[in-house]
Amino acid sequence: MAAGIPPGTAKAGDGDITGVTAGVGISGGGDSGALDIALDLSELSAVTPTNGDSLSTLDSDGANEQLTTIASLATLFAGDGLAASSSVLGLDLVSNGGLEISSNKLQVATGISQYDVAQFAASVVDNDFLRIATTSVEGRSASEVLSDISAAPAAGDSNIVTTGALDSGSITSNFGAIDVGSSGITTTGAIAGGTIDASTDFTIGTLVITDDTIVMTPSTSDTVTIAAATNGVLNVTTVDNAAAAANINFVIDGAVDIDAAGGINLDSGSGIWTFEDSGTEMLRFTESGSGDITIKLVTNTKDLIFTDNGDATGLTIKDGAAGIVVPGEVMTTKISYTDGDDAMTIADGGGATFAQNVAIADSKFIEFESAAGTPTTDNTVQGVVIEFLAAEAITQFDAVYVSTTTGRVGRADANDAAKLPAIGIAIEAQGSAGSSVRVLTHGVYRDDGGFGGNMTVGADVYVSETPGTLTTTAPGDDGDFVQIMGVAVGVRSAFINPDMTIVEVA
Repeated sequence: MAAGIPPGTAKAGDGDITGVTAGVGISGGGDSGALDIALDLSELSAVTPTNGDSLSTLDSDGANEQLTTIASLATLFAGDGLAASSSVLGLDLVSNGGLEISSNKLQVATGISQYDVAQFAASVVDNDFLRIATTSVEGRSASEVLSDISAAPAAGDSNIVTTGALDSGSITSNFGAIDVGSSGITTTGAIAGGTIDASTDFTIGTLVITDDTIVMTPSTSDTVTIAAATNGVLNVTTVDNAAAAANINFVIDGAVDIDAAGGINLDSGSGIWTFEDSGTEMLRFTESGSGDITIKLVTNTKDLIFTDNGDATGLTIKDGAAGIVVPGEVMTTKISYTDGDDAMTIADGGGATFAQNVAIADSKFIEFESAAGTPTTDNTVQGVVIEFLAAEAITQFDAVYVSTTTGRVGRADANDAAKLPAIGIAIEAQGSAGSSVRVLTHGVYRDDGGFGGNMTVGADVYVSETPGTLTTTAPGDDGDFVQIMGVAVGVRSAFINPDMTIVEVA
């Protein structure tokens, strides 16, 4: 350290130093010759360093003396796991989990509640089971473990066969069979697995499953049994001991397919079979006890239609020789014999065509029914109608004859013998020669206008002198021909029954 002049020492005049006096902490000095000065720490006061104090230090290259604070030194000394604060070094026990200061000792912390490090008690020995007890790990023998979990060992060994309640969690293992003896297994969740094998039966609520049989008891003494029998027979039996209807209801969202290799038998003890649409009855089959079956549509104005998919083959109904009895209306287009020969064809509108002769039995007849024996509608006829070809234009209800040269019909004329005799009246107008025209040869017609509107009831009807027309007055001029066509049955109606006798007026 460089020498200096202690305080209180007077400087001599210019020239050599005459003396050096050592201050506190420095020894040596003198007033002549070569002087030595040394640091003397024994003269310094003994103090406890505090935060903010400084020390005299020499830098690392030895070139500079310097002051260093205590706080700087503490920061320099703080390595891994240490921290410096206000010149004090601290140990970071949190980062070094499991350590703690106990009095003046650094030790491993005890108890799993501190830093998750368990400490073993001195009682732990080899082959012990371990149990956590507050702040330590205890050793437990096999018998102590059984006692801890309220279990008892099987006879002759230490296997666990009974336990207390498992309140949570799950049991997962590669166990074989679990035998609970006469005790039951209770669960509020689902049971998933492979085969469930019960030596007697399997019960779920009121449902009992035994070999080949399922019995359901939805209410006391009322049962539904599904049972399998020999040859794969399946029986479903419902019993209601309260004498109510033990029905079987199927609610199916889709089609119902029944594919039976044998017959399908429906046995109704009531003799009634019904078919419904969305819960509303549409069709009913009823057996009254006599053996007769009634098929009835429940909804009025609806039809029961039998069809064979619209192909060319007829729909056949056979009942030996007894035939089919229909008290009401029958609607069809054709009636044929059993070998396929057509007997009668019915056209749209009701017209019928017979393929063969119509035979009328004794005391039977063809009857035309209308009020007072006449048609009830204007311009209509009842009777025998034959179709011809027209020889000329013809008006409705014209009296017509048959041409001897063409075989066609034209308008009859009381003035011309060649246009007589009249064979009937045309029931419809035809506009030209060659057209078909139907002729009423025997029957009744009604015409509310013209001649037909003012006939005298009971009067004869004649061919008139005006071609085609009729009259109730016989032609009387010389050369006229008289032919009776029928008789008036009303002021508007006449019975047509042509008399082929012709009388010439002279």
